[in-house]
Amino acid sequence: MDPHLRMLLEEAHKIFANKSTEEISNFISTQDYQHYWSRADEFIQSSYSNIHFGHYKAVARDHYLSALEAAKLSLAAKTGIPLERWGHSLTVLLEKEFGNIYIEKMRAICLMEADFNWLNKLVFAKRMMNQAYDAGLVPDEQFAKASTQASYGVLCKVLFCDMIRALHVTAGIPSVDLGNCYDAVAHPIASIAMQALKVPLLTIVLSLSVLQTMTFYLRTGYGVSETGYGGTKDDPTFGLGQGNGMAPSGFQSVSALMINAYRRLGHASEFTGAWTGFLFALAAVIYVDDTDLFIMASRRDQTLEDFFRQTQESVTDWGLIVEATGGYIKAAKCFWYMMAWRWDKGVPTLRPLSSLPKFELMIPQKKDPPKPIPMRDVTHCEKTLGVWSCPAGDFGVHIDKVTAKGTLWVERLRCNRCPPGDAWMGFHYALMPQLTYGFAAITPDLEYLEKAFVDLYRNVLSPLKVNMNIKSFYRLAPKRVQGLGMPNPGISMLSHKLQLLRNEWDQVTATGRMLRQSYEIFQMEVGLSSNIFSEDFSRLGNLASNGWWKHLWHLCWKYKVGFHMRRKWQIPLLRENDRSFMDVICQSDIFTKEHKVRINRVRKHKAIHSIADLTLCDGRSVSPSVWTRQVGNSSRVFSKEVPTKEDFKLFRSAVKNLCRGGDTLACPLGHYIDSPHRESTWFTDEAEQVLYHATDNTSYAVYSLDTTRRPTRHGRRFFRSETVTGLCPRTHHASVYNVAADGTAATLHSSSRAYRPSTT
Repeated sequence: MDPHLRMLLEEAHKIFANKSTEEISNFISTQDYQHYWSRADEFIQSSYSNIHFGHYKAVARDHYLSALEAAKLSLAAKTGIPLERWGHSLTVLLEKEFGNIYIEKMRAICLMEADFNWLNKLVFAKRMMNQAYDAGLVPDEQFAKASTQASYGVLCKVLFCDMIRALHVTAGIPSVDLGNCYDAVAHPIASIAMQALKVPLLTIVLSLSVLQTMTFYLRTGYGVSETGYGGTKDDPTFGLGQGNGMAPSGFQSVSALMINAYRRLGHASEFTGAWTGFLFALAAVIYVDDTDLFIMASRRDQTLEDFFRQTQESVTDWGLIVEATGGYIKAAKCFWYMMAWRWDKGVPTLRPLSSLPKFELMIPQKKDPPKPIPMRDVTHCEKTLGVWSCPAGDFGVHIDKVTAKGTLWVERLRCNRCPPGDAWMGFHYALMPQLTYGFAAITPDLEYLEKAFVDLYRNVLSPLKVNMNIKSFYRLAPKRVQGLGMPNPGISMLSHKLQLLRNEWDQVTATGRMLRQSYEIFQMEVGLSSNIFSEDFSRLGNLASNGWWKHLWHLCWKYKVGFHMRRKWQIPLLRENDRSFMDVICQSDIFTKEHKVRINRVRKHKAIHSIADLTLCDGRSVSPSVWTRQVGNSSRVFSKEVPTKEDFKLFRSAVKNLCRGGDTLACPLGHYIDSPHRESTWFTDEAEQVLYHATDNTSYAVYSLDTTRRPTRHGRRFFRSETVTGLCPRTHHASVYNVAADGTAATLHSSSRAYRPSTT
C-alpha cells in the first residue's frame, strides 16, 4: 500500500476512534423541511426536472405535504436508494472574470435537484460539520469554514512573514494550488473521511452513487442541451461537483485527513511565544484549493542547501498526500519564495533572487515526471486569496490594483446616465467594499495609500455630480459638518484592524494564535515594557521592522487613537525597581534614533530585556559578560543579529552611561518578582554556606565553604565536595566567578532570594 494513503487511513481511524459513538442523524423531520423551505429564495435556479424552489416553498406551507416530503427524503437517506430524477443535473458555465469567456477561465456549476441538494446540505454541511467544529476536528490550517474568511488566511500569511523578518531566520512559502479541487476528489477516500465523522454509510452511498452515475446537461443562453454526458455503474464519474451542497463539507473532511497526515510527518512550522513560551504550530494556509505551505528552517545555523532539501521534502510529501486523495497539484499555478538573510554592517536584509542559489523546487505529478516551479523574488507580488502580497511586506501593488478597479468603475459610471443618488449608493455599497477588502490584513505605506485614494476620489466626484476641485478636507469630512463623508482610507484601515483584534485576539483559532505569537515577537523586538502603542511613533518607530503591529502603532499615533493591551500582555519585569533597558535608553536624550537602533541590535544579540539581565545577583554589579561580544542565552525568543564592532562599542557606552561611568548601578535592584529567563545553574542557601551547581535535571554538585580563608570583598571561595542525585535546591540564585577549569572550585560573588509564585 502507498505509504501516504496508509497515513490518510490511519488519520481517519484516529478521528473515528476519538469521536463520540453517536452517529450523525439522517432523519428528516417535518420541522426541518418547513424551517428551510419557508425561508428559501424562490428565484434560485435548480432542477433539470423543472421542479423548482417555488414548488418546495408552496409545499412547506402545508403540514401534511411537508411531512410527506420529509418522509420521502428520510427513506432515501436511510436506505441509500436515490430518487430516479436525482440522476440528472444542469451544468452552467459562469465567468470568473467579467468579459473573459475562455473555457478554461470559466467555472462549471452543477444545478442539481433542489430536494437532493438540500438533503446534502442538511446532513453533511450542517449536522456533520457542526459536530466536527464542536469536537475540534477541523484543522487550523483550513480557512474555508464557518466563522472565518479568506482575509484571515491573508493575515496569517502576512504575520508569518512579519515574524520571519523580525527574527531573521530562513523560511520558505511554496504556493501549491490544487487542480480542479472538488472535481478531483476520489469517492473511496471521501467516503472514509465522512464515515470517520460518523455519517451513516448508507447516506454516504446515496450521495456518492448519485454523483457517480449522474447525467449532466448543459444550459446556455440558447437553452438546455438535448443530450447529456456522465458516468455509469461500470464507468463511474468521481468528484464532488461544484454546486453540490455536500461538496464543501466533503472536501473539508478529506482535507482534514490531508493536513493531519502532513503535520504528522513533521512539516508544521512551530512557533514559541517570545516571552510566554506558548507553543503553536501551523503547517499552511488553505482556502479550498489555494494552498500556501509555511516552512521554517529547523535550526538557525542551517545552510541554504539543507533548507532547500527540507522544503523539497515538505512539498513532495504534500503532493503525494494530495495524489492519494485523487487530486493533484497544478504546476502552472505554483510558485515559491525563499526568505534568506544577509548582513551588511550589522543591518539584515532579505536576499534578492539574484543572490540565491539556483534551486529547482519540483512538484510531483500523477502520470508525469515531477515539474519545477519558479522561485519568485521576495519583492515580487502575487495574488493569493484576493490580495497582492510579497514576503518583503510591500503592498503598493495591491493598492495600485484596487485603485485601478476604482478607475474602471468611474469610467463605466461616466459612460452611463445614472442618477446621483444611485451613483452615491453604488460608491458606498459596491465600490468601497472592493477597495477596502483585506484592509485588516495589509500594511501599505500610509502616504502612498492616502495619495492613491485622494486621486481616485477626485476622479469619482464628477460622475457623482460634485465639483471635482473641492478641497480634500470637505471630501473626507463627515456630512454633519457639510462634508461629503467619503471614507478616509487610513481611518478605515485602522477600524478594520481594531475590529479584527476585538473578534480574534486570544481566541483558540489560527488567526488568534498568530496574532498573539507575532505580538510577542514585536514586543521583544522593540524592547519596551510599557504600552508600545502610547509611545511616540515618530521617535521610536524605527526600533521595529515593518509589519502588522508596527503599522497599527503608526495608525494609532497618526490619528491620535488610544489603544491599550491589558497588563497581562506586557512583558514582566524580573526584580523590584527593574526597568526595561530600552525604556531607559529611549528616555535619554544622549542617543540619536540611529544609535538607539544599533544599541537595540546588540541588546537582542545578548538576549537582554531589562536592567536585571545586566546585573549579578546583588542587583548592582554589571555582569562581566555584558562587556563581551558573547551571544546571550535565554528561554525567550530573540532575533538573530550580527552586530559590528562599532555597535558593541556604542552598547558598552550606553551601559557605562547607565552606571554613571562605572560598572555598578547607582540604584540597586531588589528581590526577584518573577523567574529569570536567562539560564541560572548556580544556587546557594540563605546563609551562603553551601553552593549548588545544577549540571542537569537529575543531579547537582555541592560546594562547601573554604573555612581556612577569611571572606574578602572579592567574595568567598568554595570547593566541590560531592555530587548528589536529585533536584537541585533553588531557594537562592548565586553569582559566581573564578570557576576552576575542572569545576573543583568557585568564588561566590553574591546571592538573591529566588522568586516563589503565590499559591493562592
